[in-house]
Amino acid sequence: MKRFLLILAVILVVGCIALVQNRRLTELRADNAKLRQQSHGEHALEESSRVAVSASVGVSDEAVAEVHETMVGMIVAFRGGRRGQGGLDETELAERRKRMLLAAKDFSAANIEALIAALLEDERLGELTADQRIEVCFELFGEVAPKAFLDYLEAHRDLADWQQRFDRCFREWLRISPQEAMARFEEESGNPDFETTSSRQSAMLGLAASDPDRMLELAMSPEYAADPDALAHLGGFVDDKFDTPADHLRFMTALRRAEAKDGDSPLLATIRKDYVREMSNQLTQWPIEDVRTLVDGEFTTEEKCLVAASASHRGDLEDRGAWADWCLGLDPASWDQWVSGQPNRFKHPVVGMVTNWARDDPEASAKWLEKVPPGELRSETVREYAWTIASQAPELAAGYLDELPEGKAKKRLVRKIEEAKE
Repeated sequence: MKRFLLILAVILVVGCIALVQNRRLTELRADNAKLRQQSHGEHALEESSRVAVSASVGVSDEAVAEVHETMVGMIVAFRGGRRGQGGLDETELAERRKRMLLAAKDFSAANIEALIAALLEDERLGELTADQRIEVCFELFGEVAPKAFLDYLEAHRDLADWQQRFDRCFREWLRISPQEAMARFEEESGNPDFETTSSRQSAMLGLAASDPDRMLELAMSPEYAADPDALAHLGGFVDDKFDTPADHLRFMTALRRAEAKDGDSPLLATIRKDYVREMSNQLTQWPIEDVRTLVDGEFTTEEKCLVAASASHRGDLEDRGAWADWCLGLDPASWDQWVSGQPNRFKHPVVGMVTNWARDDPEASAKWLEKVPPGELRSETVREYAWTIASQAPELAAGYLDELPEGKAKKRLVRKIEEAKE
């Protein structure tokens, strides 16, 4: 399935490039990313790509010629909006596309050079500029053989947008094979091509999942610390690299080790702040057991408050009772102290959690509400809860009136309950 989706992605890229719209190329790259996400669970092409990155042994001239013909056929067919153009039926064209992808992953830099030379000379692509023909190859090999294309770029520094293409290709290599790409990166120490702001940031992000200790070590090194653009929003970008609670736990553990060495570092504090801010939005999608393992083990009290605030606004939480139990464990004084430093005044997360829950299930939320002990927090939660359910469950709401102090809020609630009963 993944191989088919990637073939489809390449077809879309190659076909639409013929429209001669550079702006469209950006959109197409976004489409490719979505297709890769859809097929994330299937590893066949990804595993073959990893092998290709390590090997890059090259293919025969005949294989290069076949890839050339397939690419041209695809461009011509999709430019005209007709799939089997050129005498090929659907089955044969699909098989050639498949062979093209399998061959492309083993291309060497020399193979790529020969292919590009053939494309540049091909009169059938008259509507495409030279730069667009090269971009066709970049889109293909950036997916399946980024190392080989990086080698090609190093030998062709006169290409338009060279540094941008070089940086993009390096990022793709890091995505496919971070350890191998990092080995090359470290071997090239002193090479200005690899010491751009983009490459430095890409190198750190490439290590985020595989070796977070090394990533943080790079971030703290003098040459990186002197490049603020490479470190800008680094923590937030790290969050995008992780898919599982285990990934986040590994990174947080590495961050704790780095802080133990240099706890006063403002850089580490910024990385942590950005990271936790972005990551807290993901936590509400995880099982509460995983959240507790990570948050209770690695987060500060202030960071826990941030997670609780985010969760309290969600109406689609799974296991709301367990989430509410966790929020109830937050010290109200610590919560008030955290809120005092925020631009907006937040209610205690138990209040938001229960009122959101009440809209969907008044009875279940009422049963959980019994856990909240008497005090200011219970009074606020009861008041908001009763107001929320007054219209749909007036009798249930009326049962809480005795807990509320006399005043305007109670009078408004009584009127709302009476109107609902009429």
